[in-house]
Amino acid sequence: MIGTGKLSDTALAFTIGGSVMVAAGVVELILGIRAEQRSLEDVAEPLTAREARQSGGGGGQPSAAPA
Repeated sequence: MIGTGKLSDTALAFTIGGSVMVAAGVVELILGIRAEQRSLEDVAEPLTAREARQSGGGGGQPSAAPA
């Protein structure tokens, strides 16, 4: 892009990149949640807790594979 010496290629690349960033910001505004000053566990349930609940407990420790 820069090696070609064509300014229009570089301008196009920056325009596409900026457009993607704007689109990502809009998606964040629609789907994002307020998470400032909150721990990760308050925002989303840990996967290990979900797995333990589905398997009926297990103590949170991974089981050893049978030999």
